[in-house]
Order: sequence, then C-alpha cells, then structure tokens
Amino acid sequence: MKDRLILTSDRLQLIPLQHRELLLWEKDRHELERSLGLQPSDMLVDPLFRKEIDDALPHWAGQTRRHADEYYWYTNWEIV
Repeated sequence: MKDRLILTSDRLQLIPLQHRELLLWEKDRHELERSLGLQPSDMLVDPLFRKEIDDALPHWAGQTRRHADEYYWYTNWEIV
C-alpha cells in the first residue's frame, strides 16, 4: 500500500479512511477518532444522514479491501 494521503491547509485536514479505519468505525466511532489522534466526540448529524453512512460503511470497507493501493477513490474522507 502507498503512503498515507492527507490533504491539508492551514485550518483543515482531509483524511481518506483506510480499510482498517473503516472497520474500526463500523465497530466504534470513538475508536476510529482515537486512532486518528482526535478527541472522541459525538458526531451530530441528521438521523437520515446517519442511516446513509451506516448503509455505506460496508460498501466502503469492501471497496477499500479490493482496491487497497487506490483506497482513497473508494472511501469516505474524514474532515478535521
């Protein structure tokens, strides 16, 4: 797998989640946040959006497993 890709500016980071991070998220969102060096928080989103995320997570995980070298095309990006 290639080195980790993170897009940064003075105020923002965009982090494409790798396969193992998506699996962490499926299990426990706070564990994902800790693995990224973030303070665990409550992700406050509309329930419909949360359902969309929950439905998409298995798809992203499968795609990032199949396309490990180009995972960033097939994943969700964390905005920090």
